[in-house]
Amino acid sequence: GAAPKTLKTTYTTLIRPIMEYATPVWSHSSSTSRERLDKVQAKAAKIMSGAVSSTNNLRIQEECGLVPLEERRQMLTVKFANNAHSLDEGHISHRTIINWNKKSRLKRSSPLLFDRAIREKIHLKPEDCLIRNETPAIGVVPENTTICLELIEPCSKKDHANKLKEIGMKTIDSLSGLNHVRAFTDGSSDSTFTNGGAGVVLLLPDDQRREFATGAGKIASNFTAELIAISTAIETYINLEPSEQLSGITIFSDCRSALQALSKGTSSLVLNIIEQLGQLQRLRKDCFLQWIPAHVNLEFNEIADSLAKNARDLNQNSIPTTLADANAYAKSKLFTPLKIKAHDQITNLDIDRKTATTLIRLRTKHHKNMKISTDKTRKYQNCGNCLNVELTPYHVFNCPAVAAGLHLLNYPTEEDLYSFNAIEITKTIQAHHEI
Repeated sequence: GAAPKTLKTTYTTLIRPIMEYATPVWSHSSSTSRERLDKVQAKAAKIMSGAVSSTNNLRIQEECGLVPLEERRQMLTVKFANNAHSLDEGHISHRTIINWNKKSRLKRSSPLLFDRAIREKIHLKPEDCLIRNETPAIGVVPENTTICLELIEPCSKKDHANKLKEIGMKTIDSLSGLNHVRAFTDGSSDSTFTNGGAGVVLLLPDDQRREFATGAGKIASNFTAELIAISTAIETYINLEPSEQLSGITIFSDCRSALQALSKGTSSLVLNIIEQLGQLQRLRKDCFLQWIPAHVNLEFNEIADSLAKNARDLNQNSIPTTLADANAYAKSKLFTPLKIKAHDQITNLDIDRKTATTLIRLRTKHHKNMKISTDKTRKYQNCGNCLNVELTPYHVFNCPAVAAGLHLLNYPTEEDLYSFNAIEITKTIQAHHEI
């Protein structure tokens, strides 16, 4: 049969999209209808992994790295509403979402009512989270701007911090001859996307230094905070006295992805920065954006980092959230974290069908021909190597027939079925037992 990875790809690319078509429209349907679809995914997970039918549905979906459909439906509904919130105020979808309330014509079993219930659960109500307008557009970085994503010498993030610091300092010093105002920017957030902060250190002529700390939003990723820090640096530079501006500004950022995003120019924050760069061009000022390594004790970068962290405590109520951050926040709240690491999931292992089937049954402790009585006790088939002994999950690892093979693997236990040698353990057991 096909490998689990192939079967999962087939399911996620061909079957699941059909079951989720137009989800926001029908996500509020009866629980019976939704449960029928949930059973389809659970059955698919058992087919792709080789698990027996008695295996717990949620457990087998996690083993295959599949998010429960109910969580995905909630996410797709919120995402649909977020997209509408981010549209221009004159757009009919935006007006419908904003003006809707429980007394509107759309009442019982409304997708908007379902969306509101989800938002209250995850603390993402519209009145608490203003989403930035994301009108589709593409910006182009003006000719006066240079973006450099590499240091002056080749290096890797895996290099020792001292080496990265040394090369970072050389890179900073190499740009000192540009006759530019220098700015060090940094953003701060965490995995919960709560209260982002941006910090900027501006180095002016005559050894003057100015520091700025600003909020990035009640819901903001580190990426967004980095972009806001860059935008703040450019805006501050534009507002300087002409005598302080020199011939341009050099911005040092430790977020390579933020600098890369400027080349794409699609999100509202990026488009705003490109507009600011256009202002610099009209002022006949240059801008050089240079990536530098993070957390290697570069003086002004560390100061900017400290400012960004302190800025998270500022009032964030009036700062809008990006569409991407609103969706990422909802996803973090709605999706149950998978306990099984991606590289240990049965659908990500490079194994044949038979070995995958044996491994998943060992992991779930649901074996072939196993009987479950009304009082939840289990009766397993007899071991083919021992007399009148059930082939229980415990006996599988302690059967004399497999002792020699498991000895070479340092007598593994059930926990080792998620280790690097899980496949070897499975093949050793598979040679003596039919699970």
